[in-house]
Amino acid sequence: MDNFFDIPLQYNATHYHFSAELVTAGYSYKIIVYVKGKIISFEPDEEGYFRAVVSPDDMEADKNIERDLLEAIADQLMLMFKD
Repeated sequence: MDNFFDIPLQYNATHYHFSAELVTAGYSYKIIVYVKGKIISFEPDEEGYFRAVVSPDDMEADKNIERDLLEAIADQLMLMFKD
């Protein structure tokens, strides 16, 4: 099974294609997304929405990755993976 895919996204008048990988472990999974040279993990929360798992220190250290961009990627993942 091919676990690699692209995430197309229109954000702030720019069109992106992020490379992603589905990683499964037992009954859970996460999606690894390559965002502007960084690896960001997205995991489903208790309500079934995706959330980016990034430490506040990493967000502070890398101003190149915007919180709104991560939210837009999570929203796009919801559209791609909804039942």
